[in-house]
Amino acid sequence: MKTKIALVILMILGMFAFVFYKNSKRGVVFVTCTLDSKICPDGSSVSRTGPQCDFDECPTVKESTEAKLGEMIFTGGVYITPEDVVSDSRCPKDVQCVWAGELKVSVVLKSSGVVNPTQKRVELTMGTAYNFNGKTVTLIGSTPDLNSKEKIKKSDYRFQFQVK
Repeated sequence: MKTKIALVILMILGMFAFVFYKNSKRGVVFVTCTLDSKICPDGSSVSRTGPQCDFDECPTVKESTEAKLGEMIFTGGVYITPEDVVSDSRCPKDVQCVWAGELKVSVVLKSSGVVNPTQKRVELTMGTAYNFNGKTVTLIGSTPDLNSKEKIKKSDYRFQFQVK
């Protein structure tokens, strides 16, 4: 029994030696990258990969003033990610209202500082400025407009922001 186990182990080691020998003849070099990481402008990190141990690309963030739910944008030095529609009581476009209503959206705000980025989850009410890291962030618009006959799917919302 012990000889069978020893024979199997010897065969496995022989296969590894053969593969290593063949790859070394073809110029294949086995590389181990260090485990350090790079901090991206959005606060995420990427590690080293590939044969040259280069850092992965940082995620691209669209520079824009408009975003859909779950989409991170960068505008005025602030990263904004709308997460959820808290409430939407705006007056439908096909109805005459006494009160215009309001739209509240839960968002994540991040500063663009790489060394010490600040992140905060807040509710923005359309038209009301919010102070964040010395800047004012305002939800200034949303599409589509409400309609009394149809409900808006969350995936259809687009939010416009202003940062000063």
